[in-house]
Amino acid sequence: MVYDRETGMLFDLGPGEPGVFSPSGEWMAWVSEDRFTGTLHALNLRTGERKDLGAGGYVSMFIDDERFLVDSPDATGVLVNARTGEREPVTDRAQLFAAIDEPPFTLETEGFGPDGPTVRVHDATGHLTLEFSALTARFSTVAELVVATVPQAGLTNIFTIDLHTGRASYVATTPVSARGFTLAGNGTHIAWSPDVCVDPGETWVFERATGQFTRAPKALLISQAPDGWLASGFTGLERLIDPDTMQYAFISPAGWPSWSRDYRYVSVGWVGGHGSLCI
Repeated sequence: MVYDRETGMLFDLGPGEPGVFSPSGEWMAWVSEDRFTGTLHALNLRTGERKDLGAGGYVSMFIDDERFLVDSPDATGVLVNARTGEREPVTDRAQLFAAIDEPPFTLETEGFGPDGPTVRVHDATGHLTLEFSALTARFSTVAELVVATVPQAGLTNIFTIDLHTGRASYVATTPVSARGFTLAGNGTHIAWSPDVCVDPGETWVFERATGQFTRAPKALLISQAPDGWLASGFTGLERLIDPDTMQYAFISPAGWPSWSRDYRYVSVGWVGGHGSLCI
């Protein structure tokens, strides 16, 4: 299914994996019913035109506003044109990805040693710019991290790091459970739940413009959200929350969600199973 938050329209496209959106949000591509034996499809979200594009595969990403990459068992892949259905084998994946606009920084987390996972940040050239240990680190903007330190005596410090300057800014100190701690931020808010595995638990929201904290008496599995909103969900952004009222403003249809860049469209489908966080 795909839902248009602007018009309220819901399209049921039958069984399949979540769709992948083009950068402009004009096209969505997906595979049904199974990535190994299913069929590729594309939907023009402006006109409603649907294209059935032959044998399926894993729809990885759009390379531009019309062509999307379908990964193949030999790991080379094929480019499919959503508008024409034309297929083009990929001969040089490195060159293909080099042509895509890369974010200014990339983040990787590795291992769970005595000092916590190792976090590494690289710039667009591949140069290592930061390396440190933390409980968790996530992008809050394209050039900023929100970080929770390795717990000491049941507490963690939350702060942000400006990746252009390396400057760290303290946000808060909070109790933490390594089993169920969740943290996310954007340009307007930072939110965390000390432990989503307790009932009812609590969630804290920090409004960056005013420096004010708000406590909600309910644990939320905090996830990435557009500026001005909060979000929760196990598989990504499943629910949008109004930070002023802490009420749900949008709940995604059931399934694994995939969002367009502007957060106008959400596609949901099924991609296999997953484990439990609270074990």
